[in-house]
Amino acid sequence: MAPEYAFKPGIKQPPIILYLLHGQGAQQFLRDFNQVIDDRYNGNKCLKRLELRVINDIPTVTGSSPLILPVAQSLVAPEKRIIRPEEIQRTLNDGDILGIRDRFYVDLGIALDFSGKNHEMAVDLFNQLPSDERTLDRVPCMLVGYGLKNFDEGQYKLNFEVTEDTTVRHASILAGQDGNFSNENVSLEDGLPCKSEEGSRRLCTTRQQEPSLDNLGISGVYLDWDLGLYSYGYDLGNSLEDGRVVVVA
Repeated sequence: MAPEYAFKPGIKQPPIILYLLHGQGAQQFLRDFNQVIDDRYNGNKCLKRLELRVINDIPTVTGSSPLILPVAQSLVAPEKRIIRPEEIQRTLNDGDILGIRDRFYVDLGIALDFSGKNHEMAVDLFNQLPSDERTLDRVPCMLVGYGLKNFDEGQYKLNFEVTEDTTVRHASILAGQDGNFSNENVSLEDGLPCKSEEGSRRLCTTRQQEPSLDNLGISGVYLDWDLGLYSYGYDLGNSLEDGRVVVVA
């Protein structure tokens, strides 16, 4: 049974309640987070990237990366989960009620693409996909609700894992040209722009190669403090002080 942490709800947005990892439960959460890493992932230093800081007199867990999200998910109660892109978009449509702009970034998931980055991980992940999704025609695709496992290859010795909670979403926009978009361009089905043309928000994607198994890669997808949407294929373990893990119930 997952432990309960005394995180104070941030904004109540029916039908969900949003939580940041701050408040009196923050210190215990971080202790448990690091213990899970020791117990399940051999103390992997790529995961031990969260920190406890006091911000506006409130203990706050800072940092985030695509690799960190599944570990955080394993610690929240069953009725809670890591926020999904479409839920983040709803908070932006309602006036950025989480106060993301100029304050922090939020990891949204991962993209299986043709960047060639993190290639060994990408091939293994592709082979885990359901048979109807295991086709190059469905790449790039975005995964949310994924798990994490130990992995012999790659620089992290970790890989993402397709579980019963994983959702695979076709994401051709992540193979397009960089550009701009507006809130009105974003689908509330998957939280991704339907098109990139005009608007105040920036879309930046990783350069893609020719579609092939040899060019499979994995990129992280995140919402930055400028409310731009970025898909990057480099350091999946990179966690900065202005990262935040957001949980919904």
